[in-house]
Amino acid sequence: MNWIVSAAALALAGARVAASPRPKKELFRLAAIGLLGVAVEAAALRAGLYGYAGGWSAWWVPPAWVAALWLLLAAALESALKPLERRPGLAAAAGAAGGAAVFALELGLGAARSIAPAPLALAAVAALWALLLPLAFFVSRAAGRV
Repeated sequence: MNWIVSAAALALAGARVAASPRPKKELFRLAAIGLLGVAVEAAALRAGLYGYAGGWSAWWVPPAWVAALWLLLAAALESALKPLERRPGLAAAAGAAGGAAVFALELGLGAARSIAPAPLALAAVAALWALLLPLAFFVSRAAGRV
């Protein structure tokens, strides 16, 4: 099932790059957000905040399907989430609420496991995403100017 998520995200990313009037810039923007996401996920894994289910034992790097989800976020920054771009306070609130909700869903579905006590992990994920969504917009803008 995880390969389906990865394949779909890569197909969407490829379609965005192909449809872009500036494909190299779009590819660079997607890659920058993807690398940001992998770095953040790796830091959270190393800090022992959470882990991934399904026998994933590499505690220092997230699984490929998680990296693929970051490509989907990169695509959403230029579409569904675009109204938040110039509103960092609202982006932080949306990041906190959305990040905690998605993490709770991952826990409930068994895709992730909380290593820290669940309430602490949820609060930490919310705080992380409050910073991360505005940062993702910044990285996306900066990468798009290159």
